[in-house]
Amino acid sequence: MPTMINCPYCGKLTDPQLDSCVHCGGFLKKQTGPRPARRSSASSQTCTNCGALIQEGDIICVACGTNLLTGQKIADERKQQAAKAPVVQSNTRYYVIGGVLAALIILVAIIVAMSMMGDPVARAKRLANSGRTLDAIRLLETHTAKNTGDAAAFFEMGKLFWLSNDMAAAAQNFEKAARLDSSDGEATRLAVVSYAQSKTPGSASSQIDLLERAVQANPGDGDLQYLLGLARGVNKDVAGQAQALEAAQGLAAGNPDVQRASAIAKALQNDLPGAEAQLLSADPSSPDSLAAAGIVASLKGDKASASRNLQDAVAKGTVIENESLTRLGLLLIEEGNYGEALNKLNDAATKNPANDTAKYFRAICLDRQRLTAQALADYESLAEQAGPYQSKAAVQAARLYLTQQNPDRALQILGRVTAPTIPSDVAELETVRGRATMLLNDPDGAQASFRKATQADPNYAPAHLETGLLLIQRQDLSEGIRELDRYLKLVDQNDPDAGASQVKALIEQLQRSVDSGRTAGGPGVAIEPAASANERGVS
Repeated sequence: MPTMINCPYCGKLTDPQLDSCVHCGGFLKKQTGPRPARRSSASSQTCTNCGALIQEGDIICVACGTNLLTGQKIADERKQQAAKAPVVQSNTRYYVIGGVLAALIILVAIIVAMSMMGDPVARAKRLANSGRTLDAIRLLETHTAKNTGDAAAFFEMGKLFWLSNDMAAAAQNFEKAARLDSSDGEATRLAVVSYAQSKTPGSASSQIDLLERAVQANPGDGDLQYLLGLARGVNKDVAGQAQALEAAQGLAAGNPDVQRASAIAKALQNDLPGAEAQLLSADPSSPDSLAAAGIVASLKGDKASASRNLQDAVAKGTVIENESLTRLGLLLIEEGNYGEALNKLNDAATKNPANDTAKYFRAICLDRQRLTAQALADYESLAEQAGPYQSKAAVQAARLYLTQQNPDRALQILGRVTAPTIPSDVAELETVRGRATMLLNDPDGAQASFRKATQADPNYAPAHLETGLLLIQRQDLSEGIRELDRYLKLVDQNDPDAGASQVKALIEQLQRSVDSGRTAGGPGVAIEPAASANERGVS
């Protein structure tokens, strides 16, 4: 068998004895003559690149791999595609990077949105801005119940209650915010103002404590020192008031409000020259300075100057108009001008319903003018709420009911008030209680009340008068006369309301009876008092 060779054109095994490769038609032997013309065939052709036979309809030459349609070898196309591949990969990288950045932006937006949705204070603000204040308050109440240390939430809730005109709740929330963050002077200021407007019982000590903490945390805040001075003044701490106002002056030099308040504080400490000097440095012609001057003059006892300055201050529109009107009313009461005093006090009480001083002394004026029903309305209103005039108003209301022979109602009013702690107030209340008990034919109960009165305040004259009358009624003339003498020593005998002349006449009558009884050797004669304490206008 002859040895086979590889065709130099297609690489396949073929017979070397043949002239042409049986696979591709390539010549295996060198031709000496001209190459014979290829046979024309309807079914075969040759490759334009290598000359190998191809069939009609072939696209790729199996001998050399040429693309018969484009004339380009497949290997070349693959090289071109390989050259282009890095460009495609580079664009893909940019697309990937862009997609990642877009995803990050969306993620950040989602996180911010979720954070906004998760912040209860921000959500409450949005609810309030859309008019849903109650929903905002409920949201914060739920949040603060679980997060008791969130000062910002308490502060925001205080603002919402303020806008809802619930000053007591606003004050409580501002106070919580201030206690959680003593450096937040704004929370302290708003707490103090809210407490002042709400008249929350027992809040004075809380206000002072808050302000003292805030002053320690903000030693350079003159406004806080000023408020501390005012709060201490309301709490009757005159020395503390003066100290705080002096500190406020050092921090807010030239502030006329501080100077005026300092002047009043000095006057309350009987430093009248210092008070007047402060007023001179605070623009004495301004309405507020005139008001302060009027208050200082009233403390000095200069009623004429006080009345003149206060009236000028009111006419010029002082910012402390309410206090000025109240002071004017009190000055007019001292002068016995109850009609004009009623006008001033009524203005003050109408403009500031929280002004208990104006309401109480307005009732006094109404009482003096025998407008009993209106006076009772004011007295009972004050007696029903805790405050500095609760006990006094209850006593005055009970006294009026006694004039109407209604001891049951009088005792009912007295029984509703908180027991006073000031000795003179205790004595006054127990004396009126004893009189009501007497009208109910309970002399033992009455005597027990009178005894409580004299024990609380031995210098309370009406208690001695009522005790003396009761003892006389019980035929204990000697002790009765002794109590009446004690009464005369305690009262101003020139005061027409004291009924001193009537009491003297009664004592003389009783003494004659006692003396005649001794002379006759008998017990004496029982004498009915000519007039009761109430008929003489003595309470």
